[in-house]
Amino acid sequence: NALYSQPAPDSFYGGNSEPVTHIGLLRNYFSWAWGDALFVVIDPYWASPVAVDNIFGGGTRRSNLWDITHGDSQYLWLKNTLERSTAKYKFVFAHHVMGTGRGGIELAGLYEWGGKNPNGTNDFSVRRPTWSNPIHQLMVANKVKIFFQGHDHIWVRQQLDGVTYQTLPQPADPNYAFDNEDAYQSGDKFPNSGYTRVTVAPGGVKVEYVRMYLPADEGAGKTSGSVAFSYTLQ
Repeated sequence: NALYSQPAPDSFYGGNSEPVTHIGLLRNYFSWAWGDALFVVIDPYWASPVAVDNIFGGGTRRSNLWDITHGDSQYLWLKNTLERSTAKYKFVFAHHVMGTGRGGIELAGLYEWGGKNPNGTNDFSVRRPTWSNPIHQLMVANKVKIFFQGHDHIWVRQQLDGVTYQTLPQPADPNYAFDNEDAYQSGDKFPNSGYTRVTVAPGGVKVEYVRMYLPADEGAGKTSGSVAFSYTLQ
């Protein structure tokens, strides 16, 4: 927040209202409504009692992802924010499903996000006894249109139970890499670089992947500003 201030709860923004000693408001999760849309940003890192991904300085990845969590307070806030909103279109943003791993809907059924263990058994009610539903099911029940995530450096559109999982690319990768493509077993997939343009109107939502190239790399089929893929949601 010292360099890039995030929204704090006020008459326009909702969010984390719990101050932290010597820091103040974290501004790590927040929401706002604009026109026909609700925008909700969640934080998979701060509330977890253990490191979500690799421990700082390296080391092995965490083997049991039930150990990491978005936290009870953030979950309840997310639940209330989605349930109380009358917005026609609801969008949720996070760094990644569970904050770690690779893929989109491939991970959406697991742990506190989807309720299941990797072997298919369901431990949700035991592991998260104070939560009403896993996060994915919470989004489904409240008609979230799109969940946006990054982390994997690839553009992918997937759908699960009526929720679109939209993974976002690097906007300025001079190598135009197709990183982590094998982690996505389905969906519409495109390499770097570019950005995602979302247009919200009363009649629907239009999502476009706009490609970007260095001037020296432009040529046939490679023009900055060209739309590689688009889709609409009602």
